[in-house]
Amino acid sequence: MDHGQMENLPFCRSITLDSPGTKAFVVIDSFLGGGGTGGIRMGEGVSQQEVTDLAHEMRLKFAWLNIPRGGAKEGICIDEALGEDDIARLLAEFGNEISDLLQSGKYVAGLDLGVGPAELQQIMAGAGIKAIAPAGDVAIDSNYFTALTVYSALEALLAASGRNVGDSTFLLEGAGKVGGQLMAMLDEAGGRIVGVSTIRGMLINPHGIDVQELLDARDHCGDACVSRCSGEFSASPEELYWQAADVLIPGARTRSIRRKHIGRVKARFIVPVANAVASVDAEQALHDAGIRYLPGFVTNSGGIFAGTWRGWMSGQ
Repeated sequence: MDHGQMENLPFCRSITLDSPGTKAFVVIDSFLGGGGTGGIRMGEGVSQQEVTDLAHEMRLKFAWLNIPRGGAKEGICIDEALGEDDIARLLAEFGNEISDLLQSGKYVAGLDLGVGPAELQQIMAGAGIKAIAPAGDVAIDSNYFTALTVYSALEALLAASGRNVGDSTFLLEGAGKVGGQLMAMLDEAGGRIVGVSTIRGMLINPHGIDVQELLDARDHCGDACVSRCSGEFSASPEELYWQAADVLIPGARTRSIRRKHIGRVKARFIVPVANAVASVDAEQALHDAGIRYLPGFVTNSGGIFAGTWRGWMSGQ
């Protein structure tokens, strides 16, 4: 195990887990309210820089919502070809390595890409923490509230430019729990979704993608849904960003928009589902190019707000 402190950050810990090439990172960007809160991201290629960017974004998100809590993030770089038993073992090991942070409340963990309720429970068990069921009948779908704030943000941005959802076209990265609900909202409002990508490729249809057809295909074949629907399929999902549309909605990894990419972006508005999708210099370049960009800590803040509200209602 390698514990380290990163310069100019309150806290950073890197951990080498017992599997070739498997590393984990914990970054607590601020300790407001006694510690930091943020989800755990797991997948191939997760880096310390990515986790650092996300922890800072969480800090900004809590500040935006006026919630007195610091921002944090954890990331696990793992070979996704590992079997379920090996992944469960590594998650328990990771939980044990950060048990001091979890048990003290200096870090409060949540869900993120690659980590759902089952994976989080394995981490907590490794830290010696029993799962606690929420008190009261206050269950919420945080994915819905995340999609809702993205929709509200893009609706307000378009209105400020004399437009509306019904006369606009959209490119959406991701067709998962948040992306699917956002697609349904846009479709109901008359918006025309002309491009959708997943890790398995990209679907383009200038006449508008049949949202119900896509969602039905997703329920049957997951990310491969983009190759099963009416339109033009490409195996290169990264090409979505350069397609023609009014609004681009990035929904994947950090720094997916860099300064060198700006000349290829055809959308005039960018409203992220994901966090920290543009590097700092890219944000300035977008402004200079006349592309209106909203930061993710504003647009996708609904999930955090709803989760905090749930805690207030349940007394936790």
